Amino acid sequence: METVEVWMWIIAGLLITSMILASSFSLVGRHLRSQAKLDCAGQFTKLYNIIGTQCIGGEGSSETREFIIPFLMQKIYVKNESNVEGHGDILCYKIENELPFCKKIKGCNVTMSTLGLSEEGGGLFSSIARTLGRGKVSTVSFIVSKVSFYEVNITWQRKFSK
Repeated sequence: METVEVWMWIIAGLLITSMILASSFSLVGRHLRSQAKLDCAGQFTKLYNIIGTQCIGGEGSSETREFIIPFLMQKIYVKNESNVEGHGDILCYKIENELPFCKKIKGCNVTMSTLGLSEEGGGLFSSIARTLGRGKVSTVSFIVSKVSFYEVNITWQRKFSK
């Protein structure tokens, strides 16, 4: 009889331990995702502010900045009122599994090709790495230049580490 009781306690202990580990993993994953979302919003705000500075600056002025963009951000783009991407006065970014966040640019129109950052595929190991905070980040260099009184042009280039 005693051996049955011991095995029941061992099995119960293993079940409780696995439940604690699963809930801890989920909690850490949610925390890292919310931190990455805050990083996305911060990088977006920096880009928006640079565009605003160039809008009020003189023609021919430009600014170059590098941004480290978290794995959650799928794309950054400019659109017009008709939702046509590439040219307009609305700057947007899209986080995976969420609606896009957009902000109107005051004072000028912007031309920028869409920066797509999402990865194709992935799978289980990619999901686990991203949940643990080891997801890929992209380093992108933006050149924001004022080309005319009401026009700002943005060119970007992804940097790949060696």
